Amino acid sequence: MPIPEAIRRVERPKNTIVRENKNGGKYRYMVIERIGCKRKNGKNIPINGKTIGHIIDGVYVEGRRKISERRITLKDWGEYELFHKKGISVLEELKDVYDAKDAERMYAIALLRVVRPDIPDYMLIDTYERSWLSSLMPDISLDKNTVSKFINGIGLDYAGKTEFMINRVNLFASDHHIAIDGTIKNDTSIVNTFSKPSRKSREKGCLNISLIYAFDIDTGEPVCEKVLPGNVIDSIAYEGFLVENKVKRGLVIADKGFPYTKAKKVFGENKDLHWLNPLKRNDKRIKENDMYSYTGCLRDKDLDVSYKKAKVDNVYLYSFYNRALAAKEEYDYYKRHKEEEEYNKEKWDKAKPQFGTIVFVSDLDTTPEIIYKTYTERWEVEECFRTYKQILQVDDTRVHSDASIYGTEFINFLSVCITQKVKKQLKDSGLSDIYTYRQIMDLVSSAKKVRLNDDGEWIIPTVTIKATNVLKTLGLIDDVS
Repeated sequence: MPIPEAIRRVERPKNTIVRENKNGGKYRYMVIERIGCKRKNGKNIPINGKTIGHIIDGVYVEGRRKISERRITLKDWGEYELFHKKGISVLEELKDVYDAKDAERMYAIALLRVVRPDIPDYMLIDTYERSWLSSLMPDISLDKNTVSKFINGIGLDYAGKTEFMINRVNLFASDHHIAIDGTIKNDTSIVNTFSKPSRKSREKGCLNISLIYAFDIDTGEPVCEKVLPGNVIDSIAYEGFLVENKVKRGLVIADKGFPYTKAKKVFGENKDLHWLNPLKRNDKRIKENDMYSYTGCLRDKDLDVSYKKAKVDNVYLYSFYNRALAAKEEYDYYKRHKEEEEYNKEKWDKAKPQFGTIVFVSDLDTTPEIIYKTYTERWEVEECFRTYKQILQVDDTRVHSDASIYGTEFINFLSVCITQKVKKQLKDSGLSDIYTYRQIMDLVSSAKKVRLNDDGEWIIPTVTIKATNVLKTLGLIDDVS
């Protein structure tokens, strides 16, 4: 039905037309703006824009802001600004391997999962649009289907993932040390070849996948990673991990699950690659070389540690005795055993010399000070896996196919890299001595950015004095206005 003449004659803004809403009612006659025209078949065809008002009771009524159509003028800012400032180098590394748009999408997913660890894929796009990341890196497609296919594609391009890891290994400083360790995570999928019962999970009746990470213990950052089935033990995967990621230099510190004998060929072929392994306390070389008879003390006023170094069959043994640790272990041993059994002098005398001790074997001829420092810094590995499982909350797989697992673990690796960079900044700034990680993130995330009008300048509303001080310490603001 044509628009009545009386309705068309109502005064309204120029370059508009009137259309009828078939639902009728009060808002039956819509006023729509004309925003241009296009040429088609030799004719100018008008292009209509949005509805700007209605004709109600014979009068034009201007439309007001609709919540559903409003532009976002409030965004989460603090945590995104923090992680992006420290994580930008990860993005540049990605761009050395991948197309810029793909690199930005990988980085965006990884960063969103850092800030919102429990976020499901279908919520990525909404979280992205409400975050400052959408202003820092606009126009990234993150709808659920796109993300799912994209992550699967990352896994299918195994060579690209490997190239990225090798590049990171090449960035590794020659005077730094590498720690290699593994962990497992739950995976109950029946459609991939990774989900297997691990040594640790058989009693619980669950299935796992295995992860091996190499860490730069001087910076606390992961260097490279590899995903394996849950039933592959660490020692079997050791050589393949070093070969695939082309780890050819540095000192590799590994626990008993990664004996150097399982990667002897790799170490033999790379003269700049060295190994360091702890010995079991019943290893016969300890007694044969009298490694509990110490010959010196570490020159460190904060430590009371004795040492001995010995050369045995072209390798070096380094033993250490920490008196503070020995006292604690002796106390714990006595407390535990006095409740279980009667005093056994022979058993006690055998255990006592081992309290507070650790013995290493290595092909590297260096000072005991360097070996002990390397050992004590290795705790960063456990911190990094804690980041992976607790802070990032990725103890269970989100996907099922082999390719998707490779892709997801690659994104998780990027998330750990970004998080570790920020954790180092928190430590260096002294904030970690005052607050927990969660407390710092709560304070940082309280800082939003808003616009007072659609096209206005982004500003930070008032935040607490405590949050202001944290933001200043991290270099995110000079002042809050």
